[in-house]
Amino acid sequence: ATVFCSGAVIRAEERTENLYASIDAIADKVERSLTKYKERKQDKHPNHGARPQFVEPPTEKPAAAAKAASPSRIVKKKEFPMPPMSVEDALECLDFLDHDFYVFRNSASGEINVVYERIEGGYGIIEPEK
Repeated sequence: ATVFCSGAVIRAEERTENLYASIDAIADKVERSLTKYKERKQDKHPNHGARPQFVEPPTEKPAAAAKAASPSRIVKKKEFPMPPMSVEDALECLDFLDHDFYVFRNSASGEINVVYERIEGGYGIIEPEK
């Protein structure tokens, strides 16, 4: 399940033998993540409510060819808004996703950056050379 909330993306995934157990588990995960997101927003902006504002989900464009896909072919394309944000906000977004990395536009430089979880622990950032 993916929830788009005030520019943040909250994602949860669960697999069990029972469909209803999976739905319940996802609902619990999303609820915890939304609560955590709301608390963080209130900590950063104590005078503002943390009411989620839902945005349009990313649009997916199917690959043009119906040919057999080889590993070197792009088979899926995603487009999504990328408003500028701080590295700290990008790390927050990474925390809510079920991914190892998060691509964002750095508000300090205007450049596209990637934050990622390091295998050794902690986080890393990839920035373009200047």
